[in-house]
Amino acid sequence: RGKFAAVRRAIHKKSGLNFAAKFLKRRRRAQSSDKEIQHEIAVLMLCSGSENIVKLNAVHETRFDTALLLDLATDGLKLCDFGISRVVENGSKVREILGTPDYVAPEVLQYEPLSLKTDIWSIGVLAYVLLTGFTPFGGDSKQETFLNISQCALSFPDDLFDGISNHALDFIKNTLRIKPQ
Repeated sequence: RGKFAAVRRAIHKKSGLNFAAKFLKRRRRAQSSDKEIQHEIAVLMLCSGSENIVKLNAVHETRFDTALLLDLATDGLKLCDFGISRVVENGSKVREILGTPDYVAPEVLQYEPLSLKTDIWSIGVLAYVLLTGFTPFGGDSKQETFLNISQCALSFPDDLFDGISNHALDFIKNTLRIKPQ
């Protein structure tokens, strides 16, 4: 359950297949333009038609109102937030601060183009959140969160990481680096 919608497990009556159904809150439905809703539907239809883009396996919605679609496909892990999706022409570079502040990479805060490095950073943040239930850089405001990210103010409190393997800690440390090689 997020601020604007809830995702629930549903079963198709004829086929018996399980799927994720998104329910917009009435207030949000009134505020959303038809164009935004049609955009999200179009992206979902594109994704559901190709195994290589996204398999609709599991929807995870955190208490931070971040909806992520997770898939372990043949070509790797995919994280999706369809609310900010768009078509990017070949050779184009995206230089915008988009998405949930807690997941933004330091390169994005410096208006560098989105890249594999920024995706790896977001995967590191997600791993931290899934292991602890907390974001590694969250502050009392968006500005404080961005400052924590830009300084890579990363900590591993004993009460949160007791019993977490060294492999998991190394994974997080290696994904959450400023200027990774």
